[in-house]
Amino acid sequence: MNLKKFNNMYTYIAISYFFVSLFFAFQDGMILKVASFFFLISFGINAFKAIKEAQKR
Repeated sequence: MNLKKFNNMYTYIAISYFFVSLFFAFQDGMILKVASFFFLISFGINAFKAIKEAQKR
């Protein structure tokens, strides 16, 4: 499986969720840290979907 197969929608969504969670993690406030946790969960879900989609190709 090469990296060209990862050129799908879920890969870009997962990358954006990861960077948003990093941004929220370094902010002050408990609500933003909790939001960072949920964005990390969303990152994991979309990364898993990206891998499954790449395996189909």
